[in-house]
Amino acid sequence: MLALSTPDPALGLPTGTTLQPMLFVRNTLAKTVTAHLRFSWRSATGPGKSPPIDLILKANETKVVDVSALQDGKTLPNDANWASVILSAPVLPDDLLAVAASYDRTGRYGAQTPFNDQLASHWEGGKWEVDSTHNSLSTIINGGNKPIVAELTIFYNQGKGEYQIQRQLAPEEQMFVDFGKLVHNQIPDKNGQTLPRDLMSGAYRVRDLTDSAAASLYEGKVVVDRTFGHVSYGCMICCGPTSAAMMYDPLTVSVGGYADQDIQAMDSCTETFGSILDDFPTWWTDNTSIATASYGGVSGVGVGTTYHHAQSVMMYFGPLEDSGGGPCPQDQEDTSASTNVGLPDHLLVVVDQQGAPAMCPSTGIQLRQMQMVVVDVNGNTVPNSPSVAESQNPAQPANSCNNGSPVPSSCAPTAANSTFIDSMSVSDNLCNSGINRSSGCGFTVTSTWSACGTSGANPLWISPRTTKSNLVTVDGNSTKFTGGAVCNGAGCH
Repeated sequence: MLALSTPDPALGLPTGTTLQPMLFVRNTLAKTVTAHLRFSWRSATGPGKSPPIDLILKANETKVVDVSALQDGKTLPNDANWASVILSAPVLPDDLLAVAASYDRTGRYGAQTPFNDQLASHWEGGKWEVDSTHNSLSTIINGGNKPIVAELTIFYNQGKGEYQIQRQLAPEEQMFVDFGKLVHNQIPDKNGQTLPRDLMSGAYRVRDLTDSAAASLYEGKVVVDRTFGHVSYGCMICCGPTSAAMMYDPLTVSVGGYADQDIQAMDSCTETFGSILDDFPTWWTDNTSIATASYGGVSGVGVGTTYHHAQSVMMYFGPLEDSGGGPCPQDQEDTSASTNVGLPDHLLVVVDQQGAPAMCPSTGIQLRQMQMVVVDVNGNTVPNSPSVAESQNPAQPANSCNNGSPVPSSCAPTAANSTFIDSMSVSDNLCNSGINRSSGCGFTVTSTWSACGTSGANPLWISPRTTKSNLVTVDGNSTKFTGGAVCNGAGCH
């Protein structure tokens, strides 16, 4: 906030005081820089914006801009009281330094305010004062490129009382707040509440209600001391996100598929979690033959496991911290999560059938065969013949047919279409085993099929089963499962 030549009556300066607003701009680079200077001003009759002014600064030059000379009715109205100064250039923040000051000729009355190169969706303000010798003024500005709804919350009575103002702000539009008028004129807030007449101080918060992840707001506050004619700027509290992390870790995606990802963090001031996805525009993976990543998601390319990463823009991260009147310290943060692409996750039934062999239908023992296909977590077939293996519990189940315990299938690739046959009978010799079919002898075992070898080690199907000479029961089913039935850690269903 820059006080212009004609002081706002809210400053309480002596009648007839004229200020001399100045800008001091320094180019720290060893080359010429063209900066663009704009003003968002306010007078007693309303706000407005100035046309842009080109400011050419030679290498290492410091230039003084006499803002009072610009109050000629063309750039700035001569009756404007305040201006928010916007200085932009295609350089890094510390390459161009600026300070705004506005004092009278004696140097007794006036104020000096720093520039702020930080935008945020959430600010916590320090102490504001309103009494016989003090007043507080604040300007809240949308520094983004799209309309937002800004909310100012004033806290009082040790945080038990709240007073809220909400306003739609177009890009570069400002909301001007005179704390003294709110108190003394008993202006109601959005809920119809007013501030206590004897209220003298409190704290405040500024938030963007439209997009909590987008950095769009900046704020300037001055505290007026009418006794000495000083106007001091107020310090904001940096409300950075902490512990940014991917929402899904691991993230599972099919080959040729796409999966959404989000980044969440805790707001250090409110201690609530929320998405900060918009602050992380840069994404990549460790292995693009397995997966690729772009803003907010990952695409599966080939079967395997890799990591995806995201990097933030330059912004403030960390705990609640007093800004000290300057910009919040900025940094870039990375966050990562693992990515599983097309890994075997469970099985689907293709065909399930059982009965006596066709070559010995009356004397042969019962045979049940289930053709299974290996799929990923999304139910898509895992390509390239994934390998599977079988284990048993108990490892050597007792067989009442007295011909030995069954032997589980060892690790082997599936067929070209990622299918395999699970065969169940009390003997491999179906027609000439010497076992009486009607005896009902056999064994009970829990069979576990898992991925193996280069396909990983995920358990795919846990199946309690009873295999007898005249009937095979799988997962409680003694007839057959229909095609497409899902078989996983809970059996087939």
